[in-house]
Amino acid sequence: MARPDVPGNTLIRSSPCEVCGARMLWTQSAFTLPDGSTHAAYECDNGHVIDPADTAQCPDCGLHDTIRTEGPGFKCQRCGNTFSMPR
Repeated sequence: MARPDVPGNTLIRSSPCEVCGARMLWTQSAFTLPDGSTHAAYECDNGHVIDPADTAQCPDCGLHDTIRTEGPGFKCQRCGNTFSMPR
């Protein structure tokens, strides 16, 4: 569950789509794996999707609005927490 002190709309990603610049919205079943299974992911208004593996869930605030850092690390764009996840 997201913390109430995290600012802004928690469904909209802080950074826009890297392909077209549109807003990114957290969407159920947006990302499809080769086996046909679907997963929640950020999808822009023009249909571009971010791989959920690139937006790990922040263990501090619970959001997926994260970016990769050097190595296996991530930084939350909402609360600023940095954390590592095994690949």
